[in-house]
Amino acid sequence: MTASGSRVEATKASTSAGQDRLFDSQVFSQWLNAYHAGDQELAPENERRFRDEFRPAFDVWQASDLFTNPKAPPGPLHMPEYVSADAQRSAELEIEAAAMFEAGQQANETSDQYVLNTVFLVSALFLAGIAGRFEWRAARIAILATSAIALGVGILNILRLPIE
Repeated sequence: MTASGSRVEATKASTSAGQDRLFDSQVFSQWLNAYHAGDQELAPENERRFRDEFRPAFDVWQASDLFTNPKAPPGPLHMPEYVSADAQRSAELEIEAAAMFEAGQQANETSDQYVLNTVFLVSALFLAGIAGRFEWRAARIAILATSAIALGVGILNILRLPIE
């Protein structure tokens, strides 16, 4: 999978987690309204509709003396026990995508270095090839020295680069 593919999957999981959170919030709101109204049929019916991921947070919230404890959380969605598998998957995929993107950036930089070294090596060949065309000996020597320097820089840079 590519970095952008992981990001797409992370976004899908995040969207799903958001939709689940909205559903949990809505069903909890309906339960709370029915509970306060004393509706003995509707409150349990709404409670039956709680998702499995929501129930542990609801149970802990309900046990926190919620109606008399001023420090009680405002609802189960604010509890550490409220954990969304999709939200966790989204975070994991986002980390994976960031790592893939970073690896791609490094590979791109390495490839740029190889291209630059190709320019050094081609320049060395070109200069060595045209050196014989010059009549003046000092010019030939200067061009061959420049060619040797370009060759040396190219080889040294290649030796420093990773081979993968």
